Amino acid sequence: GNQSVPICGDIKIEFFNKSKINKKEKMFHFWFNTFFVTDRENSHQNGAASTAGIENNELLSLTLPKVELDRANKDKSHKLFSPNFKVKIYFSAMHDTNVL
Repeated sequence: GNQSVPICGDIKIEFFNKSKINKKEKMFHFWFNTFFVTDRENSHQNGAASTAGIENNELLSLTLPKVELDRANKDKSHKLFSPNFKVKIYFSAMHDTNVL
């Protein structure tokens, strides 16, 4: 199932592909700061697999187009990534009781 991971501040996310010979190949990565994640969405509209446990159905989202993804943005001829490729991440607020 889904597992929540608390994050705050500068975050780096990396995507890898596992090849047929079990070799991990880095596809792309990006950085963002949680302070700038401000786009609001209702969880029933986002298409996510599960939003169980999210109170009042409010999520924040961050969408990064191909030009903002390190490595993917170098694919000018669109051999690996479509020209409209993007990554969209959904966030929910943490409650004080969840803080370690």
